[in-house]
Amino acid sequence: MWIESAGTGGSVHRRGGARVLAVFASLCLGLVPAVPASAAELTIRLCGMANRTGNLSIAVFSQAHAVEFTDALSRAFSVSVTLRLADAAPDAVLPLTIPLPPGKYAVRVIHDENANDILDRGGLVGLPKESYGYSRNARARVAAVQFDDAAVTLGSEPLAVDVRIAPWSLTGGDDSPCPP
Repeated sequence: MWIESAGTGGSVHRRGGARVLAVFASLCLGLVPAVPASAAELTIRLCGMANRTGNLSIAVFSQAHAVEFTDALSRAFSVSVTLRLADAAPDAVLPLTIPLPPGKYAVRVIHDENANDILDRGGLVGLPKESYGYSRNARARVAAVQFDDAAVTLGSEPLAVDVRIAPWSLTGGDDSPCPP
């Protein structure tokens, strides 16, 4: 499994071979600007992928960039990580841990099955063809998920959030937590 991460400064870093994802690279590689000593860990638990093809594109947005959260092409994230799923165990919950300063954050994940770096859309109204998910398992139905629908507050203690990746559904789909 390959991990590719980028900060808002545009730097890209690649790491390979990890089976269990505990990524502290954002702090070690300087991807999160000015992380104070009081930074806590946000663990994102990813589940529900229909297959292990392509990539998971994970973007963590801070409240300062909440207005850009719904823009699928926005680069105003605090941290971005791309996971290549080729070696991931089927049906496994994939944990990703990132140190961040305390604050309000929302996570957006796209299962980019064809690895073309975009959320493919189709049909007359441009519905997503690829699966996606948000923190708090917020689900898009008619309109896009807003920052406050997916936001979690990270204090000084570690926090774990589940993100169930699923295809678009008018009913919102499965919003159950990831298995333990």
